Amino acid sequence: LLSVEINAWKLSDKVEYTQFNNPRMPSVDTVCEWVRKAWRDTDEATKFNALWGSDDENLDEDTLNMQALDDAFDDIAVVDE
Repeated sequence: LLSVEINAWKLSDKVEYTQFNNPRMPSVDTVCEWVRKAWRDTDEATKFNALWGSDDENLDEDTLNMQALDDAFDDIAVVDE
């Protein structure tokens, strides 16, 4: 997604050049805008997987062991004060 933004910038009239006709780096504001737009355009599942280390191969696995959770709750004493 970032490559689309970078290529559009390269083809635009927003690119500034050095005296030797080399392109200058884009401003920090421009790059931040690219990242913000790319993040907004990224689907939620991809964001979740990137943040939490999950991937499509493991979606069917039970990451929460319900039996262990049930056993743990059985050991908790409820106190009514």
